[in-house]
Amino acid sequence: MIDDLAYISQLAEAARPEGDLFEIAVIHHTQCGAARLADDDFRHRHAERIGVDESGLSDYAVVDPTATVAADVERVRASAAISTRMRVSGHVYDVASGLVATVSPVEPVGVEGRRARAGA
Repeated sequence: MIDDLAYISQLAEAARPEGDLFEIAVIHHTQCGAARLADDDFRHRHAERIGVDESGLSDYAVVDPTATVAADVERVRASAAISTRMRVSGHVYDVASGLVATVSPVEPVGVEGRRARAGA
């Protein structure tokens, strides 16, 4: 995903040399099927089915979409490959209610934010 966003942001910079570009909205949803990857038996069977080592598959389990969307937003904000003229926000769509909750308000992708997150 980061590589795709980096490519899109470079295209946008070429098309619009100055000013803000656009907002990246990261959206996860409740009742995600990826939560099943937290189940040892399911994960083992899935790994066998697709022919991979199951040890890394649990990293893809989405049991708390609020936490995973926040982590994904931070990955985007911390990426040096994405234009600092981009902005990013994070949201969770509740399948049962149809409501969307903002988890991470819109903020720019930026060098200052990267330094703060890196502890510099």
